[in-house]
Amino acid sequence: MHAFAEFLLDFASTGWGPVVMVLHSFLESFILPLAHELFLIPVALAHPKLSFVYALMSTTASVMGMSVGYYIGSTGGKSILTRFINPKIFELAKREIHRYDAWAVALACFTPVPVKVFALVAGAVHLNYKKMIVIAFFSRGARYFLVAVLLYFYGATIREWLLDYMNIMMLVLFVAGAIAYFAYKQFEHYLMRKEHVE
Repeated sequence: MHAFAEFLLDFASTGWGPVVMVLHSFLESFILPLAHELFLIPVALAHPKLSFVYALMSTTASVMGMSVGYYIGSTGGKSILTRFINPKIFELAKREIHRYDAWAVALACFTPVPVKVFALVAGAVHLNYKKMIVIAFFSRGARYFLVAVLLYFYGATIREWLLDYMNIMMLVLFVAGAIAYFAYKQFEHYLMRKEHVE
């Protein structure tokens, strides 16, 4: 695992590291499932002093990806969207956006709730695009810049810890993934309960 950690950090330190990071941030906002921090952290660890630059790059790419998701939602029609989203989740997310407007998107941007769902649904219900993008930029940015602050000041220490305790780190990532999955399922249950109540 130590060798794998060194390979991962070495790759992240090459010119391809930021390219893959930006590409993932863009695609994750409307189609890919993996949380972007799994890509942002290794790249920022390779160059901790550039953490804020990478956070800004990730935020910008993420918002651009949300714009694509919004466009797909606004032009694709419900039949196409339900291929990407569970029809019940689509209807309930639509209801949440009608109720909370762009702030529902802000919550998705800052939490483990998949932002791609809200980007697509926001387009489908023709949520005010400019308002959504501005709120998404700041809420998504807040999430990534929190990571950047930690890596900027403690990146070297975290890097050494990662190399020495890769097994523990993999366990942490597995637990984080499980928590994200659990959070999404709880979100689904929350929406389902609201549907029955209403």
